[in-house]
Amino acid sequence: QYACSVIGSAGAIIPAGATFKSDDSSLNPSFLFTLDSPYTLSGTGDIITLRSLTVGTVALIAVGNTLTCTQPLANINTQVTVTSISISPIDAETIEQFRSRVLETYTLEPQGGSAADYRLWGREAAGVAQIYPYAVSGMTDVVAVYVEAILSDSTDGKGTPSGTTLTAVSTIMAASNGLKPLGVMPVQVNPINVLEVDVTFTGSTGTVGISPAQRILITNALIEAVALIRPFIAGVDALVDRNDTISDNVIIQIALNAAPGCFFTGVSLTVGGASTPTYTFDNGNIPYLNPAITYA
Repeated sequence: QYACSVIGSAGAIIPAGATFKSDDSSLNPSFLFTLDSPYTLSGTGDIITLRSLTVGTVALIAVGNTLTCTQPLANINTQVTVTSISISPIDAETIEQFRSRVLETYTLEPQGGSAADYRLWGREAAGVAQIYPYAVSGMTDVVAVYVEAILSDSTDGKGTPSGTTLTAVSTIMAASNGLKPLGVMPVQVNPINVLEVDVTFTGSTGTVGISPAQRILITNALIEAVALIRPFIAGVDALVDRNDTISDNVIIQIALNAAPGCFFTGVSLTVGGASTPTYTFDNGNIPYLNPAITYA
């Protein structure tokens, strides 16, 4: 749903069911939106709410985009402008994401307020890829959960959830009060924090150069590997599957496996803007590989 500014004369009416089409200059043009209730203009500062007739982010439009009414409107400018997004669109989970959630639900047994419960509760919200629950340090009655969104539903394409997704998780957590241990305060619901991972290979111009084709293989392999690195939640995640750390040695090994015959003398790894040989992701931090890998 989108709040849109409209210009027209006081007393003019936009009927319920009026449809508007996103203009060619919009983020996603030619999608239809409707007005659910009739609106009578005041003539100043008029805002209407339009609802998308197409589900999912495929019809997402941005603040500042314009739409045009598909029918004549008496004493009203038929073009309106998006001023804010009232309810963000959410894509359905993929079959693989659904399968993963079903298996996790089958594996984790509800225990009345354990870390597993918070994950199961939070993943009921549409658009949620994963939930990372923590006891807040120094406080015995506070639980914080970090929410990771499905990539197509995230605000940045990296997993950061929208306000709509966070609100949905907060509503579910509040509704679960009767299942929480006594004394636990309302759950703190937070977005995950994306830390950009930058990689620079050194010595790559030695006796064996790195071809464009090899660089593509290396980049794709690193993107796939980094996308699997996530915080480890004790009591929820299996220890054998723990994969929460990135290191320069692992980066080199992935690159050599992806493009056998490549030559490197070393690698420089930067996480969140800070140079480090190794980094463990925790407390709601997740990695995102910058695909612009440097070969020095």
